[in-house]
Amino acid sequence: VAAGLDSQVLGETEILEQVRFAYQEAKNIGAVNGLVAEIFTAALATAKKVRNETGLAQGKVSIGSVAVDFIREKIGALSDKRILIIGVGKISELVAMYLKKEGPDVVFVANRTFRKAEELSEKIGGKAIRFDELKREIKRADVVISATASPHLIIRKEDLAGLEGSLLILDLAVPTDVDIRVREIPGVELFRLNSLDSVIHRNLEKRKNEAEIARRIITGEVAKTWKGLLKPKQGRLEPERSIWWEPVRATPV
Repeated sequence: VAAGLDSQVLGETEILEQVRFAYQEAKNIGAVNGLVAEIFTAALATAKKVRNETGLAQGKVSIGSVAVDFIREKIGALSDKRILIIGVGKISELVAMYLKKEGPDVVFVANRTFRKAEELSEKIGGKAIRFDELKREIKRADVVISATASPHLIIRKEDLAGLEGSLLILDLAVPTDVDIRVREIPGVELFRLNSLDSVIHRNLEKRKNEAEIARRIITGEVAKTWKGLLKPKQGRLEPERSIWWEPVRATPV
């Protein structure tokens, strides 16, 4: 996972930072014992080794870069387009980073943290608006990219009433942000995360050989780590005596 072999975009590097962040957060609240610390430390070190010793992470290997490539394939150059990004999380930030190179007119919408939308807009010379302006901005956009963490739909079919012209919507959220019924509106194209598979597949073909090298590195490091964990160390319970290894015994009824 940390090396990016289980990611939708093979070899993407954002997952490594997410694993590192999760580990640090767990340490901060005292949820890490010696065994977990060793395993996470080994995982992070192995992911770094894979990155340094293979070409797995070379080129465009993030959802952000793949999303921009996908949009460019659908509508051509982006420099004269108005792009509306809904959500200000990690995916939106990655998309924004790659859009900056394309030079479109970018508008950010935050449904909770407006300041974060302002920060992202400042980074790429875009504009931030508040959530209550969303319906108006959708109708002014050429492209809408939605990547919020909302459990509810952000865009419904009714929100696009009166839309003129064409609109490409890329819904990168899980669960989805956009009502599937928007596809019934003339001129509207809706794509979701799995729509990126064609671009991802091309990246996958380029990285297959590197992935095999990475797997060999990981297998070797797993064996080395496992061997180390089986050795009793002062101040740490042996794995077979640790609570993590206690067998579950059924209670007779």
